[in-house]
Amino acid sequence: MSTISDPNKTDSNSPSHQPTAEGWPNSEAWAKSIAAADKTLPELRAFIDQLDQQLLAVLSARATLVKKIGEIKQSSGTQPLDETRWQQVLQQNRHHAKHLQLCPEFIEALYTLIHDYSLSLETYE
Repeated sequence: MSTISDPNKTDSNSPSHQPTAEGWPNSEAWAKSIAAADKTLPELRAFIDQLDQQLLAVLSARATLVKKIGEIKQSSGTQPLDETRWQQVLQQNRHHAKHLQLCPEFIEALYTLIHDYSLSLETYE
């Protein structure tokens, strides 16, 4: 698989400029520089594949934390759904999406799916 690096950097193996399990690319500007570079469709798709792997790793890490939260809630007798917290997370991410030039409605739909899955992991019998 081809690794796409920052065209302005001489060290193309710098971990801060490649999506890896250790960290995301530095910035939106970095991603725009990759998109603007003379890259082929397969190279750009390989980059997307790497980012998709990162997304899955982050979702897996999130699920691990959600399970722990579920254990804590269960031991304290707290219900899985905290509506106030959920609304706070939703509004915070919609706001952040705007700053990242992402569609807030898309982010709300995405986080609703993530939240529903998280509740299923937290729910105890």
